[in-house]
Amino acid sequence: RYNFGVRISLGTFVTTPMHVRSTQLRLENAELEVNEQKLMVRSEVLSSLEKVKQFYKFLKLREQITEDLLM
Repeated sequence: RYNFGVRISLGTFVTTPMHVRSTQLRLENAELEVNEQKLMVRSEVLSSLEKVKQFYKFLKLREQITEDLLM
């Protein structure tokens, strides 16, 4: 009485996993790039922090020398 039909292309079974794998690889590459950028930013921040520390040491030393000369 009822006539139902389903049609599935065999290409679907091949192309879908390929698209999924391709998308996964793009995601992994994007994550690696983000992690690399995070490391670069961290390195720059640590370098800048070290420069600030050195600057404050210099200022403190300069202040001590000035005080010693005034006494």
